[in-house]
Amino acid sequence: MMSKIEAALTPSQLAARSGYFAAAKAWISSLPPHGICGGGPTKSFGPNPADKDHVKKQIRVDVKVYAGEAFAN
Repeated sequence: MMSKIEAALTPSQLAARSGYFAAAKAWISSLPPHGICGGGPTKSFGPNPADKDHVKKQIRVDVKVYAGEAFAN
């Protein structure tokens, strides 16, 4: 699922979010291998407070879990 989202971005959008996508993937991988219940956690990655442009443009990656099966390991 995450790959489809990344593929929909322009190269510059993807470059601005690459670290945030990596953090999101690491967080997803840390969840239980059988998945989690829908209505579960919401997690945001970014913006980096040191990057004023990211803060101004609210560049980030958000993960909202509706059902665990899309991100089950």
